[in-house]
Amino acid sequence: VALPTDFRRAGQKLDLVAESTPYLWKRKYTDGEQHAEWGGWSLEHFIADHVEHARQVWRVVRNWGWYVLNLGDTRSNTGGAGGDANAAGQRIYRPGDVHLAGAQQIGVPWRVAIAIQDRTDWRLQGVIVWDKKRPVRTDNSAHHLKRNRRPGNQHEFLFMFTKPGAEGKAPHWDPTYLESIGVRGDVWQIATSTVRPPWASESDDTPPWPDELVKRLVLTLTKPGDRVADFVAGYNTTARVANALDRVGFGFDAFTGSASWPPPSETAPLGELEPVVLGGVL
Repeated sequence: VALPTDFRRAGQKLDLVAESTPYLWKRKYTDGEQHAEWGGWSLEHFIADHVEHARQVWRVVRNWGWYVLNLGDTRSNTGGAGGDANAAGQRIYRPGDVHLAGAQQIGVPWRVAIAIQDRTDWRLQGVIVWDKKRPVRTDNSAHHLKRNRRPGNQHEFLFMFTKPGAEGKAPHWDPTYLESIGVRGDVWQIATSTVRPPWASESDDTPPWPDELVKRLVLTLTKPGDRVADFVAGYNTTARVANALDRVGFGFDAFTGSASWPPPSETAPLGELEPVVLGGVL
């Protein structure tokens, strides 16, 4: 989780880092048995990886800059009989080591956020509940609603951390755009993107961030000319939208193929843009 060397140089500080890190046990990066994801199969290591990443991000963000982390939850001990499985009874994902009895919500987002709050100097300024307006596809059917014995999941969290600096100053905050669209609360109703890349599987419930989500963050937390980065760039939405809004966007990801695919229907509302070229790899 080390960051690119260029962002550790003096004078190269960022104003905003906004990213959605891999969710616990929801992303497999290799075709073999070894899953090269954060934390492996252990919740403890997953949290530790996020804390270390947050420390790295701290080093490249200016004083009173922002770090926004998006995470969704995972259930424990599921994927078998009576748990999270598809219609054929096949496991959606392999359960890992969490030391929790039975099938239940793990509470991953808050566990990670509290660990960052306790083990680093980041300050948790606010929390956004992202209402995606529909359950994830694995929960969005009568079959799964009855089988899983719980409501379908359709929300995630965005934790808004700030880096404290000199007293008497404060992080940049401009709610003009939020007020113009009638958003004053901490629940943001934004539908997930319907555009999916060619490599996404039918069961893949991790579509690109919607442009509107990034637009709200960029316009509220930064000024024109500010530097915005995403070190888990995925489809590179953060950098692409930031550049369209007169900021300087950067995207880095271990899987560089995804960032070369900006969905046309998502790009159109912000103007025709060339794909943002990655400056490096994690």
